Amino acid sequence: MFSPLAFFAAFVASVSAFTILTPNPSKGWTNDGQNTITWSSDASDPANFTILLENLNNTSAQPQQLVALVVTSDGNITVNPPSEGWPAVGGNYIVEFVQSTENLTDQLAKSDAFSIEAPAVSSGSSTQASTATTPATTPATQNTAGTGASSTGSSSPSPSATGSSAALPNMSAHTGLVGGLVLLSALLAQL
Repeated sequence: MFSPLAFFAAFVASVSAFTILTPNPSKGWTNDGQNTITWSSDASDPANFTILLENLNNTSAQPQQLVALVVTSDGNITVNPPSEGWPAVGGNYIVEFVQSTENLTDQLAKSDAFSIEAPAVSSGSSTQASTATTPATTPATQNTAGTGASSTGSSSPSPSATGSSAALPNMSAHTGLVGGLVLLSALLAQL
């Protein structure tokens, strides 16, 4: 007989297929400048999501929202430091993908624990090489313009934040409700 707990675990695992590739234990972040997040996803994942940063060593602190309305199909994003700057150098940080800014507890994925370190001090000759590899795009600025977060340029919402993606959290709520009802039906059938 298939246990209800096993069914629930299988259902939850099938709901989201996000895998956060970086940051990870071997490729963390620095506390200076931009940092990059990369992920893989599939068609079962929502069209957009919100990214949080959390320190597992400080369970009393709330996770810090980094970017909202991230486009799932992009597969990566370069995030700017929050207005108060990156948190302290240390380990046991995780990145979490959540459904939306309205539902920060609906976790879609979380990274493995990683460290935030001070940037490496380099000599003058290697400074040019490291500058050349710095990403030139700023999708985080575009994605946060409509969320009230600090951004460069215009403070009006970007078209992507006010277009069809603005209604997606409601659609996801309906999908979650239907999934919950299916799960409840399966559990009741087992009794």
